[in-house]
Amino acid sequence: MITSLQGYKVYIAPANPKGKLLAESLEQKRANVIGLVDNLKTGEGIINLPEQAEHYDYLVIADGPYQQEIARTLVQKGFQSQSILCEQEGHFEVYNYGFVACVSHKIQQLSIKALKTFVSLVSSAMPSQRVVYYTEDFVDNNTLSAWFYHAKEQPKTLLVGKNLSDTNLPYLDVKTFSGAWALMRAKCVVLDHEYQGTLFNIIREKRPCIQLYHGLPYKFLAGNRHFEHINDFAFVSSSEYFNQHIFPQLFNAQAYLTIGYPRNDVFLQAANDRCWLNTPESQPQHIIESTGKIWVYMPTYRDDGTFNMPFSLSKMQALCEQLNRSLILKFHPFVAEQVIQEFGLQNAECNIVSLPHYPNIYLYPTRMNIYPWLADTEVLITDYSSVAFDFLLADKPMVFFQYDHHQYYQNRGKFTFPTDEFAAGHEVYKERELFEALTQITEQNADTYKDKRQKLLRKLGLNKELASPELVKFIQEKL
Repeated sequence: MITSLQGYKVYIAPANPKGKLLAESLEQKRANVIGLVDNLKTGEGIINLPEQAEHYDYLVIADGPYQQEIARTLVQKGFQSQSILCEQEGHFEVYNYGFVACVSHKIQQLSIKALKTFVSLVSSAMPSQRVVYYTEDFVDNNTLSAWFYHAKEQPKTLLVGKNLSDTNLPYLDVKTFSGAWALMRAKCVVLDHEYQGTLFNIIREKRPCIQLYHGLPYKFLAGNRHFEHINDFAFVSSSEYFNQHIFPQLFNAQAYLTIGYPRNDVFLQAANDRCWLNTPESQPQHIIESTGKIWVYMPTYRDDGTFNMPFSLSKMQALCEQLNRSLILKFHPFVAEQVIQEFGLQNAECNIVSLPHYPNIYLYPTRMNIYPWLADTEVLITDYSSVAFDFLLADKPMVFFQYDHHQYYQNRGKFTFPTDEFAAGHEVYKERELFEALTQITEQNADTYKDKRQKLLRKLGLNKELASPELVKFIQEKL
């Protein structure tokens, strides 16, 4: 057990807000903090591999739910286990890698080598003409929308998933033979997140992959440039600006295409033409007829996991009643779970439900697709979320409620886009200012930031054509 690191040269992991807070704390206690270590993120002052490190005494891992997993992965990358410390309450413990973990890792490496050989044989000897859309844990909106359109055009198009729950979509489980077999033989694999599973890593080297990703990032992100095995056939986004200036620095790909995001097709379609898969049974029109036109509050997730409702629900309810409006809350799963528990909500995982005592305020199911609803939204309320870039295609007012502005920018550090251009709408920092902005937009029918939205849309070079047909056409012509 170690209680003080005064005078020692240390690295801190991971490169998230908790790691940065630990680094600040240790510096105040006169430790010599050299930099940050992270298994995924890259950036100034962040290393990923032991050969990138200066001479150091300890690598300290901040307390957290994945601490042991982070430590194990760092050892497997080559960091010395005896130099790794795990932060505990008021002290630090040397990480014990152990003989069993060491042997298990060696067996795993041999298994991976054998699997690579097998996948190479299958993919080269028995290639399929089927396009596979791949996802893990949940089906995000770009994959969902693109697969839905592609499967209508070519019914043999497959959806393959891992650890999917609460879905009625027809998919093959990658943990079954049929799912793994389809993935190994795929004509190409389309995805919209970064996955690091053993089988998928091998597939990504052997089969053409198209990365849709899941948004234009305002916040700095890790990307995959530090993974040497990744060189996707194409990287797709909705912005020519990001494809020229941002994404090539973050993601490995042979080409960067401004086809557009399939989920954004809803902003260009009539309601009957939209992809309504994975949405609640209740439709926007039901809410509008009941409690008025829709505002959506869709904030970004704070990495430290904390959340407090940044405005008074009773005051917001009064404003909604006064203006005949409905407010829909769309939160990150961790935040939504807190709200569900606080209000004792039932069936909130698959239904849009109003909060007790606040009939005009609704919680949207956190794992469901909100994009068809955004197309019918009068005002988007957000903060630093990339949904603001997507909503430019709706050409409707936005309010940027940045109540923790100073703290958030301090914690997140580097951003991908000039902050003075990002907020193409009302920038507000206090509850009173939020209510005033919503009142002005609604009562006066005021759209004072339309010109700024159009200017930003032009700078981004956003694709204003349907993305799903273009994606399918690209796959048919190029693969």
